Amino acid sequence: MRRLRLLRVLLPAALILFVALVVIGLDPPPQVHREADAEAVDASRQARGFRFVQLRGVTPVLDFDADLVAEGEDGKVHLEDISRFVIDRIDEDPLVVSAELGDYEGEPGERIIVFERTVVIRDLAAGLVLTLPGLVVDEAAGEARSTDPIGIEGPTMSGRAATLVYGLQGQPTELSDPELEGADGLAVTAQTAVLLDGLDEVELRGTVRAARGEERFQAERLRWERDDEGRLRRAEAVGEPARA
Repeated sequence: MRRLRLLRVLLPAALILFVALVVIGLDPPPQVHREADAEAVDASRQARGFRFVQLRGVTPVLDFDADLVAEGEDGKVHLEDISRFVIDRIDEDPLVVSAELGDYEGEPGERIIVFERTVVIRDLAAGLVLTLPGLVVDEAAGEARSTDPIGIEGPTMSGRAATLVYGLQGQPTELSDPELEGADGLAVTAQTAVLLDGLDEVELRGTVRAARGEERFQAERLRWERDDEGRLRRAEAVGEPARA
């Protein structure tokens, strides 16, 4: 009888201990769940080898190819190894930009897009290729701007400039402190170059200096038009032209 009473007391206690150990063993620490959830969120916000096209009706409003796309908590999208990012322009063919890094945020037409490291702008309509360290596109302002030195390559001219403002809403592109050289031997510097039609139609402003061979020319303003072969069709100087 004593053994039976002892078993009646010990069995419930042992059962309670066994259940407690099972519950403790099955209940993981809360920190593990938080870390797993954080990793899942990060993975869901990233994609590799990405081609993205966003349409408004049948019109693309966002079109790019990038190796890595990651969305931040603030809604900003980060891109890496961008092989193609299309920048639309009003009444003109779009610009195509490539870069190592990029970020964009905002709604179509109001986005701020930042490109960094080995940035290349291809203006296919004008036949221009511009290389620069960084570029900021402000869609609301209708311009792409860079304050970094720019390399310029065109079909018949090449050179460099200190800064760039690319018009996206019909306004001309402007270069500051341009230094341009033509295949015909013409070398030109000025304070500002306004590209009216790529490098085929350009207006140079502020202390314009031009040289070809032994000829020297200086004026306050010079406007030229070139044909598709780079030959000068028309040149008009404003100010007090001087030859040396």
